[in-house]
Amino acid sequence: MKLRQFAAWVGTSLFVLFYVHELNPWHPWPPELYLAITGYFGAQALLGVNLVFILTFTVGFLFRSQTPQRWVGDGMVLAFITSVITEMFGVPIALYLVTSRTSNWSIGDVYLERFGHIPVTIGAAINIISLALLLWTWGWLHTRAPGIVFTGPYRFVRHPQISLLLLFTFGWLLHWPTVAGILMWPVLAAALILSAISEERALTRAFGQEYTSYVKRTPFLIPSFLPRRT
Repeated sequence: MKLRQFAAWVGTSLFVLFYVHELNPWHPWPPELYLAITGYFGAQALLGVNLVFILTFTVGFLFRSQTPQRWVGDGMVLAFITSVITEMFGVPIALYLVTSRTSNWSIGDVYLERFGHIPVTIGAAINIISLALLLWTWGWLHTRAPGIVFTGPYRFVRHPQISLLLLFTFGWLLHWPTVAGILMWPVLAAALILSAISEERALTRAFGQEYTSYVKRTPFLIPSFLPRRT
């Protein structure tokens, strides 16, 4: 557990350090941190830094649940993040889908030319906020007594961790869209939602009326600030 907590904090801190400049839509490009890393270690070091983030994110946040359905969903999250980072800083998959006449084309470059830096800033803000909320959610869950958790983030939605993983991956797609990311995100969302539905069936069988009452008064994935009928 301590290793997971440490990895979660390292992954979040590394992500914030590496992407906090994106919160300024008028920041210089390339950022000074990028120049320093590539100047000392070469261009592929950017990919290496992000792969370290993937490792710490995986250890800290993914594959905590014991259910096979959640492992499938978490595996989709890991595949999505890996593919998007590889295409951002490695060899773009899009290059294999176009002819040699357009071999320098990048969907990210077109995205920036069309919409400017504002969507990138919004996506980075979503990423940082969702990571911070993930830290809170899992910290809250794993410091409670065994059983159903009704308090903390679970007051607002029944599956806050899945909501935040969806929000994080959507923010990353908004931050820097890639061919692989656009194709994978709907599949990822479907896998996570199906895993949540499967978990609810198991929890209903295990806890009966106690969990059924919780379902009636708490939204599924999207918080609602309107009172619900019971």
